[in-house]
Amino acid sequence: MLPGTRALRTFEAAARHLNFTRAADEVGLTPAAVSYQIKEIEEQLGLVLFVRTSRSIQLTAAGAVLFEATVDALARCNARSAARAAWNAARAGCAYRSAPDSPATGCCRGWRGSMPRIQICN
Repeated sequence: MLPGTRALRTFEAAARHLNFTRAADEVGLTPAAVSYQIKEIEEQLGLVLFVRTSRSIQLTAAGAVLFEATVDALARCNARSAARAAWNAARAGCAYRSAPDSPATGCCRGWRGSMPRIQICN
């Protein structure tokens, strides 16, 4: 069984911060819940993802590989979600601009000329 999106987001935050407390703040969980989710992922995959000491955590080689794959997978999910939201908004007659670095922003630029009846909303 593969980890779910929520667990992967938790893993990504923990791996990026190398700190369960900061990851917990980011994803809205307790540090104990982050630790539990990481243990669940490790058990599901049969891999040790972090080396834990009393004061810190470090990624293992397997953890580093999963971190890179997770960052890529989550970026693709976010891009597809933004594109889907832009498509749904266009079908409703209004395209919403997202963050300046969002993939959906590039999509909206081309719509102004090709779909003049669609309003670009903030």
